[in-house]
Amino acid sequence: MTFTYSGDPASSVRNYVRFMLHDVDSTDPLFSDEEINAVLDEWNNDEYETARELAEILIARFARIADNYSKNVGDISLSEAYGDKVQHYKDLAHPIMMRKMRKQVPSIWADRKSTC
Repeated sequence: MTFTYSGDPASSVRNYVRFMLHDVDSTDPLFSDEEINAVLDEWNNDEYETARELAEILIARFARIADNYSKNVGDISLSEAYGDKVQHYKDLAHPIMMRKMRKQVPSIWADRKSTC
């Protein structure tokens, strides 16, 4: 598992994705370079779609952990702590897509069932 982040989001698409997800701490990585690269390949290097997809992966990851932990440590519930992470990434996924929409030229879209 490789983790690289140069500190310069403009230096690569992967760095920009890490920057958008706040995955910049090598001591507490959210994703490996290989995982990010796989999603970048899936979305044809679209940094916004990749970041949104990875945020949704984190939602699933932390929701699963929250469901499996019902332990309390003092006043802190581990389930609630992971639940907070789930909500954080839900709150992050939508603005990433809104940012993409603001930056891209609008395109005409119709599905195959369209009657136009």
